[in-house]
Amino acid sequence: MAVHCPYCGSGCLTHGSQPQSPLTRLSRIACTNTDCGWTGVAVIETVKTVSPPSAKYWREGVLPVADKAYIEALPPRQDTQA
Repeated sequence: MAVHCPYCGSGCLTHGSQPQSPLTRLSRIACTNTDCGWTGVAVIETVKTVSPPSAKYWREGVLPVADKAYIEALPPRQDTQA
């Protein structure tokens, strides 16, 4: 997932994160443009299920399941290499 600086548009790096709840994480982020120097905080939140887990792990009510229209409106998937 790419996060961009809200001021100069350069990429940002994550400098630590911590869970806020089972579905959210709070992350410290910093602009990679040394001339800009912006730092901030981002919240990442899991909001819907697109592909459910195996039956062994499924629990009803954890997240709503995305319908077809919601999935079709998502941006294209961009796989990254580890």
